[in-house]
Amino acid sequence: MKDLNFFSGYSKKKEIKINKSYTMFGIISLFACILIFYSLYNFLIITKTKKILSAMKNEAEIIASNEKLKEVLRLEEKIESLEVENKKLKALDDYVNSKDIINEYLLLTIENSLPAKVFLKNMVINPGMIKIEGISEDRDSIAAFHYNIGKLDVFDKVFIPVLSDNEGYYTFTLDLMLKEGDKDEENS
Repeated sequence: MKDLNFFSGYSKKKEIKINKSYTMFGIISLFACILIFYSLYNFLIITKTKKILSAMKNEAEIIASNEKLKEVLRLEEKIESLEVENKKLKALDDYVNSKDIINEYLLLTIENSLPAKVFLKNMVINPGMIKIEGISEDRDSIAAFHYNIGKLDVFDKVFIPVLSDNEGYYTFTLDLMLKEGDKDEENS
């Protein structure tokens, strides 16, 4: 009888034989599984994207068919364009105000130079020149107005081309030429 050796399995080295056909079959099977899962994954993503696209098309058609919504969108676009135009106009207004030589201060200065008996009928403002037409009870008031305006630093020349007597009152025209630096600022 033979002895039973319980350790015989551990004492001998087993040689592991790799079967090439099984290895190739396993690699090909793994590659096929990966290819199938990748294709399935792409199919699911494409299907989901088609559903989302279909829903967006339906929503766009509903929006396009709704007349009130079209009107609101048109009004929103109009409001946006008007806001842009408003900003441009405000910037232009600020620019004009910064370059304006004949402004409220200058007009108030002319008004403060008026004697009590002088009344203005007309004022024509051109670039570089102001023409004032007025009425007075006496010549001295006109001369005082001419003197007061002449003292201002804004004007280069102040002269009265027309002075006439009309039945108890005098009418006059006063031409005021702005200084050259002020005209340059106005034209730029």
